[in-house]
Amino acid sequence: MIRTYIPLLLLTLTLFACKDDDPENDPNAPCTYNNSVVTNADTSTQNDVLIPLKVGNFWVYADTLWDSNANIIATMIDTNTITRSLFIQSDLWWEYDAQGPSQHISGNNLFALSGNGQTGDCKVKQLSFYVPGTMSDTILQNIIVDGEIATSYWLYHVPDTIVTAAGTFTNLVVKEDEAHNKVWFQEDIGVVQLEQSNRKRILIDYHFNN
Repeated sequence: MIRTYIPLLLLTLTLFACKDDDPENDPNAPCTYNNSVVTNADTSTQNDVLIPLKVGNFWVYADTLWDSNANIIATMIDTNTITRSLFIQSDLWWEYDAQGPSQHISGNNLFALSGNGQTGDCKVKQLSFYVPGTMSDTILQNIIVDGEIATSYWLYHVPDTIVTAAGTFTNLVVKEDEAHNKVWFQEDIGVVQLEQSNRKRILIDYHFNN
């Protein structure tokens, strides 16, 4: 498997945040779980809300990177596969073979799981993505570190249509940060496209187990 320089993490909070903004580096982030018992979920367990989550589901992306002169310096293929489902307390989490935090979905909310740098098994459950309820809604979301806003991003619907080798995608939600890096997301599929100043990432294939 070929890895990209920046793993996708399927819309987790680290998509736009720098390492210093990650909650694992915030010693004041409260522990959601501390020394909690972890149990494996049945591999047939699946989530059909927001993103189809089940062990064996995978997404394949084509990545292109440019240098400061707009010359292509790398093209890569990256596959992200769900390898495990597990319960922490009563919350069902999903792990990927790609580097990055596990995910939990509740309603229209997608959460990421990280540490906070404290000793022991302290884990932080933090909201990383939210689908606005109506087409006209724009949601401002702040990442808080040490009690202050470290970075912000916006979530909103767009009428865009994106066509890739994986299909035609509509009714998209965009996640955009202060530097205008963007992720396009379609419900029931996941991330369709990502654009940064020197990078473009496009969904080219996916497979969901029944």
